[in-house]
Order: sequence, then structure tokens, then C-alpha cells
Amino acid sequence: MVPVGVGLALLGLSAYVVLAAAGHSLSPDDYAAVASLYLVAAVGGPGVFLAVEQETNREISRRRVVGDGLGSAYRTNALSTAILALVVTVVLLCLGPILVPQVLGGSWGLLGAAVLGSAGAAAAYLMRGLFAGTQSFSWYSSSLGIEGLTRIVPCIVLVLLASTSPLAFGFAFAGGTVLAAVLCLPGLRRAQTSGSPLRLGTVLANTGALAFASLLTYVVANVAPLVMTAKLTGTPELAASYVSLFVIARIPVFLFAPFQAFLLPSLTAGAARADAGHVRSRLTTALLMVCAVGLPSSVALALAGPWIATTLFAAPLELPGLAAGALGVGTVLMLAAQTLQPATIALGAHKIVTTAWGAGAVVYTALLASSLDPVTGAITAQVVAPAVVATILIVTIVVRLRALGSGSRPVESTDEVFGG
Repeated sequence: MVPVGVGLALLGLSAYVVLAAAGHSLSPDDYAAVASLYLVAAVGGPGVFLAVEQETNREISRRRVVGDGLGSAYRTNALSTAILALVVTVVLLCLGPILVPQVLGGSWGLLGAAVLGSAGAAAAYLMRGLFAGTQSFSWYSSSLGIEGLTRIVPCIVLVLLASTSPLAFGFAFAGGTVLAAVLCLPGLRRAQTSGSPLRLGTVLANTGALAFASLLTYVVANVAPLVMTAKLTGTPELAASYVSLFVIARIPVFLFAPFQAFLLPSLTAGAARADAGHVRSRLTTALLMVCAVGLPSSVALALAGPWIATTLFAAPLELPGLAAGALGVGTVLMLAAQTLQPATIALGAHKIVTTAWGAGAVVYTALLASSLDPVTGAITAQVVAPAVVATILIVTIVVRLRALGSGSRPVESTDEVFGG
């Protein structure tokens, strides 16, 4: 965990460096566009392709437990990822006429940066799934660290050059995932045996369900400030300030995926052995860790978040501490939901994950579209929606663990009916 922690720290630092550098170098309008690119790239990158990492990790981990070959899993997951990357690219381009004028400050170049970042994320997250499944955590950590460093260094250079180009900052951010994938290619291991065949349709179904759930996860984490920015076009200073606060509060969510890389193989192994006690114990420990880190962080965010936004991110306005604290609570609930998700996947309930995030997204959308003012609606949505998701996943896990503990039926890799 030490090298992964180092890589994770660099990746987390890169988020602060990119936004802080942009905040000090760009006008409020341009900064809001770059910060919005950050959120769009989060949805079109890890928001979709985290599912690739999770499903690849789960399948490779399962095959290693039962002694099956890995070759067919490598090939089929790679093809599935390529198909998914093509779909995301088409969707981003089709949404361009809406995203560019409303969210990205009229810059089609920033949309190009989002597409580039998405393509890089497809390759990087596939490779991280392979690294995690084969326990190659030195390469996993290298992928994280390279992504962080290749964002930090160009942004520092742009600041030293006194650049005022939002496009330059956008591509400095988007290029991180591309370089992380390219520079970690030597870490891929050649599979010794092909193993049992893995149908492309099965992988696409599982990954598609998880991708939709993952996409909804990042929608719930990121879309509120985008909607708020679109509604506050007449007050760019207020929009830019709240975007900074949202991003500060949400960074732990972006950094949580590597924790799932450790958690998922262990939970998958326990489910494959029908060891309900093991799954329950690991999940309880993980949730306690989320609370131990998340709750003090929420208090700290309420006290220092507005100051951080104005001092480090050059936010034009200092916002209320209560708003920052509420966003911190929403982040804790998001982390809890993301902790419950790999347990649900390990227990074979892929579609329930999608159902849970779908329900959360419906609540989220309703709050954003309500008569509440843009800021209140956005903050309320960030708290209530993940609470709905976590509740559904907890109920699912309890039911599945009871069935697993009773030994009444094995847990399959495909989904079953809720509560079955």
C-alpha cells in the first residue's frame, strides 16, 4: 500500500496544482471553463472507465483464485474497453453543441481536451484493472504517480511562462491519463495460458452495467456545479467560487478508486469461497476507515474550505463555511457508497449497483430541477443522492450475505433479481 499511497498523493496533488495554477493565471470566465473541463473529464474518464478497472480486476482476481488462465480475460476486456471508448467519444462529440457554449466557455478546444482525456482514461483504467488483478501494485502506483506528475509539471511551466491560455491548461490536465497509459505499457504481463473462454457479450453486459453505474456516480459527484455554472452565467465570480469549493470537497471521491483496487480482490476471493464472514469483516473495516477519515475532514472543510478556495484557488468570493461542511458530508456519503459498491460487485449484483445509482440520479436531478435557488439545490443534491444509493446497496449486501452464509446457492458473476 505504500507505493500506491505515494502515487495516490501525487495524483491528488495534481488536482490542486491544476486548479490552483489556472485560478491564479486565468480570468474568472476562463477559470470556470477549465474547472468545468476538470468535471466533464471526470465524468467521461474515470466516471465511465472505473467500471473497466473494476470488472477487469474482478475477473482476473476470480481466475487467479480458481486457477484459471488469464489470456482470454486480457483480450476480451481490452476489446470491450475499446468499444466503450468509442461510445464515449461519440457521446462527447454529440453533446458538444451544449457543453461548449454552456459549460466550456465557448471553447471547442477544451472539448477536444475532454475527448483526449477520455481516450487516455480508457487505456489507463484497463491497465490498472490488470495490474490490480495480478497484484502488480508497483505498476499500479506508477500509473497513478505518472498521471499526477505529467499534470503537475506542465502546469508549473505554464505559470512560470505567465500563460493565460485556458486551452493550454486544459490539455496539460487531459494529457496525464494518456502518458500514464503509454509509459506503463512495459508493466503488462504476458498471460501464460489462455484459460476458459470469456464471451465478449458477458463482459460488455457486466462492464456496461458497471459503467452506467460509475457514470451515474460521477454525475452525482460532478454535474451539480456544472448545472449551477450554467444557471449563474450572469455572476461568473459566484459560479467560479462555488466550483472551486465543490472541487475541493470532491477530490477524495476521485482518489478513492485505488482503495477499491485493494478491496475488490479480497471481497471477490471471499465470495468465491462462500465466506460471508470474511466479506462482512473486510467491508465493516473499510466503512469504519471512511468514517474515521471522512467525518473529521468534513469539519476541517467547514472551517478552512472557503479560505483554501480563495487563497490557493484564487476564488473571487469567500463562501459560507456551512456550505463547505455540507459538501464534506456529501463526500463522506459518496465514499460510503463507493465502499459498498465493490462488495455488491463481488457478490454478483452488478445490476443492483446500476439500479442504486439510477435511483440516486433521479433524486439528484429532481433536486437540481426544483424551485430551490441554484446553490441550495446543488448542495442539497450532493448530500441526499448518495444517501439514497448507500441505503439500497446496504440492503442488497445484507440480503446477499445471508444467502451466502446459509450456503443455499452460489454467488454467480452475472446478476440476479434483487434480494434473490
